[in-house]
Amino acid sequence: MPKFKRRQFVLSSITGAFFVLLNSIAKKSFAQIPVKISGLQAKLIPQIAETTRRIDIQEVGRRSQELNATADEIDAALDALENKLVRIKASSDSAVASTIEVNAVESLTSQEKQAANNLVTAFQEKLKAGEFTELDLKQDEQTVEFPLQTKQACSNGRVCWKFKWWGVRIRLNHCAVQWATAGGNIAALAAPAPIKAAIIFFIAILNAFDKGCGVQIHWLWIGVSWIKPKSCSKCN
Repeated sequence: MPKFKRRQFVLSSITGAFFVLLNSIAKKSFAQIPVKISGLQAKLIPQIAETTRRIDIQEVGRRSQELNATADEIDAALDALENKLVRIKASSDSAVASTIEVNAVESLTSQEKQAANNLVTAFQEKLKAGEFTELDLKQDEQTVEFPLQTKQACSNGRVCWKFKWWGVRIRLNHCAVQWATAGGNIAALAAPAPIKAAIIFFIAILNAFDKGCGVQIHWLWIGVSWIKPKSCSKCN
């Protein structure tokens, strides 16, 4: 081999080895960065990690009541679990599914890892089953509105939903709550199946959490849910 080519080969090998080493060090350092969990997330994670039994509506109501947070705070805390418990690689192509995986950091506790595993598994299962699509995740909040005639003088019911990697955020205005609890035909509602399933599941306690502006439901793919009074400025 000519001297020049030999020198070029050696330099190329050294450079390649250096970048491999640098990448390895970077990955190891990143894996050791501690994950900061907020106080609210610390309350949500144990419930997300729980897999031993199905939680009934009475317990969901009790847990929701005891959770000292607003609906919007819960929504933000769940969104922020991305890059803490899980990592998501979104696809720019609606025909190609996003990928989700447990965040590979050494600082996660066993409970946090269990919660992450539950979220990842549920996401993959529901996506495969067709309960939501890649396009659903990319869409803004969707709304269905319907005219009403009730004793409470409601004129328009409104249900809003936003699909997220962890589940669906669902908002019902006060009139939609009145309609649903008065025997409204939820099955005929022009909304995706998970939204109708969530409303039916919560039907017995919708009124208890409606403080005049409706309710907000966080319906996770893993079967854990919370309900809170809705902000009057949203989906009204």
